[in-house]
Amino acid sequence: MQTTQPDRSLRRDLKEAPGFSALTLLLAVLGSAAGAIITSAFGSGHWGTLAGAALGPVISTTFSTKRTGEKGRVRNATIIILSTGALLITVTGFTFADRVAGKSILPGADQRHDTFFALTSSQGTPSATPSAGGTVPLGLQVQPTGPLDCGTVAVGAGAPCPQPVTITSTGTSVLRITGIEVTGQNGQDFTPSQDCVRASLHRSQACDLQVRFQPTAAGPRQATLVIHQNLPWPDQGTKVTLTGVGAGGTDTCLQGYVWREAVPGDHVCVTPETRTQAAEDNSLAASHRSPTGGAYGPDTCLQGYVWREAVPGDHVCVTPETRAQAAEDNSLAASRRVG
Repeated sequence: MQTTQPDRSLRRDLKEAPGFSALTLLLAVLGSAAGAIITSAFGSGHWGTLAGAALGPVISTTFSTKRTGEKGRVRNATIIILSTGALLITVTGFTFADRVAGKSILPGADQRHDTFFALTSSQGTPSATPSAGGTVPLGLQVQPTGPLDCGTVAVGAGAPCPQPVTITSTGTSVLRITGIEVTGQNGQDFTPSQDCVRASLHRSQACDLQVRFQPTAAGPRQATLVIHQNLPWPDQGTKVTLTGVGAGGTDTCLQGYVWREAVPGDHVCVTPETRTQAAEDNSLAASHRSPTGGAYGPDTCLQGYVWREAVPGDHVCVTPETRAQAAEDNSLAASRRVG
């Protein structure tokens, strides 16, 4: 009498199948990541990127199981299980990286907060869309609301704009400032501080961003300050117009030189390095003076230091080399001015 063997379970078949392995899963994950990267680079959007991430492991496991000789239900189950696992790993990995970077890490024609739209929606990523209560999960307000007028500054000199740019979080989620830049034809004339970069602002918290205006030519100057934050795609950054006027005159420096400003009104043209040195010497002035006074009263320098004398009455104590540099700059002042 012939006996029939009981049907083998799918679980047992998968356990013995050479194609159902960690190596095949790794290849599937690589295929999923490659699919997401390629589709994102072509500007396919959230859903297109997700489709690419799903298709990549299917193709990978299809070829892997064919190579190992899997057939029938074992092959189909291997493709489904490994492709699903690879997709979950890819989505989780990219989402974590997006959270760290504050935006999608994949290349693409658009700037977006998350790589995968479906995951963003299901997890409740902050949105700038008002809720029923009139609040938004993520939002910001910038002051001034109009152009920031940095006033009139002599060409070659520099000064902070009269007021800062104040960034205030207006949403219920944490606002993160991810970057600050200046664009436009005269962008080199405006230098923003980086104090607010990487700042995390809870609702109603604010951060002041100072802008320095240093015109490189006479006449009206204009640029655009761009504040990047973790607002969702298609946000392209919050923009503030920067304006100012460069004033020309007989004390306008040639290109490559700036006012020394060792004291207020010191318009001797020097290299940027000399100007920086003058500012540093000013900040260290007290530490270079004798604490007990001396022949010149409270202006008596410590041993090894002398008066700078960049202008008459300049009693900031500096090294003899710095004093000699100041005298040389004074003698060359006329040759470094325009006209």
